[in-house]
Amino acid sequence: MSEPIAKTQPIDAGAQTVRPAAPDPGSARTDRRIGDLLKGTYTLERLLGAGGMGSVYLAQHALIRKKVAIKILAPEYALKPELKERFLREARAAAAIDHDGVIEIHDFGETADGAAFFVMEYLEGEDLAAVIQREAPLPWPRARGIAVQICRALQAAHDRGIVHRDMKPGNCFRLDRDGRDVVKVLDFGIAKLQNPDEGVGQALTRTGMIFGTPEYMSPEQAQGLHHDHRVDIYAVGVILFELLTGKPPFIADTFMGLLNKHMFDAPPRPRDVAPRADIPAAAEAVVLKALQKDPDLRFQTMDELAAALAAVDAGVAPEIVPEPLKAKPARGAPMQFRSADAPPRPTLPETTAPAFPAPFAPPRRRWNLALVAGLAGAAVAAGALVLFTQQDPSDSAEETGPKEHAPVTSSPELLPLPPPAPAPPSPPPAPTCSRCRRRR
Repeated sequence: MSEPIAKTQPIDAGAQTVRPAAPDPGSARTDRRIGDLLKGTYTLERLLGAGGMGSVYLAQHALIRKKVAIKILAPEYALKPELKERFLREARAAAAIDHDGVIEIHDFGETADGAAFFVMEYLEGEDLAAVIQREAPLPWPRARGIAVQICRALQAAHDRGIVHRDMKPGNCFRLDRDGRDVVKVLDFGIAKLQNPDEGVGQALTRTGMIFGTPEYMSPEQAQGLHHDHRVDIYAVGVILFELLTGKPPFIADTFMGLLNKHMFDAPPRPRDVAPRADIPAAAEAVVLKALQKDPDLRFQTMDELAAALAAVDAGVAPEIVPEPLKAKPARGAPMQFRSADAPPRPTLPETTAPAFPAPFAPPRRRWNLALVAGLAGAAVAAGALVLFTQQDPSDSAEETGPKEHAPVTSSPELLPLPPPAPAPPSPPPAPTCSRCRRRR
């Protein structure tokens, strides 16, 4: 899936401080920031990468000559307070987590033109997305070692009340230390703070907003529901699935297609996806438990997940609880619409649907009462005329026997007409006097 589809927010992949394999020789001439001195301390040397919210530069400390990476907010966001606060919150969140598995933040400030920036440790290596693309499926011992490091780093974040919410291979950076994998977690740009405090910053998101990358998004995130640290457990389950098989559990052509699969589809078994990968049965159980739809059925902490990973070699497998899957909405099913204060109406048969749903119903016509009464009288008279013309005056039960049609009075739809009302008597002539007669 292409990157624009895979993101719901401008999540910055440029937080990775990887050294480019082939630096652009013209980048120093075209980037106006190259050579800038920030805070009188850091000299920008070259561009390392650019993401949705900013760019990452290789820089050098002017006094101690130490290399660092500096992430600078994009100019178009510099005047937007909410985005600027979210950018700086990434630095505060990462700095608040004191763990070797989380990228280290050294400093922050503003450029001469008012763009916020923060300084972080410079890492030489590659992200897990590159490792998966090149080498997956990974052998179980190596995949387990990487996953356990991620669990330890995220447990440290959760202990500080910080939920990452965008865990994916691209936000896990791999370093090679004497042939050993060392993993650091990056990019806390959309982290959720469960217990905000002044040292970290206030939460900027709310229930109903969708954040993250759909391939790694938990069902509750996909629905915009309230969520907690267990969304990170689900995402690590997806990463582990991908490390062991080379593929994510769910694949779709569209953003919404992926969200639907996370909400409604059961994940495949890793050993069915990669039958030659020699995945232990207990490891498969760990992955599937982390991917349970109901967060109450997953591992409840990252420490629990790490312990389950360590127990796989002993053949200890966690229990996977069967759970009913939510049904997808039926396509083509009839729908009814009503206002919030209207009582519910009976459900229509499956083969029918209202011609005019309530929000689009035609306006009611206002009839004149006199006109209604006149039309009703005309209808009654027309009915009487029809009955009169159809009834043969010579018909009688004694002379002709029963007729093929039922008597009029037996029809449930037609009733006998009432007898005509007697005509009112003529008023008596008004009395006249003799004088009036003589005058005429």
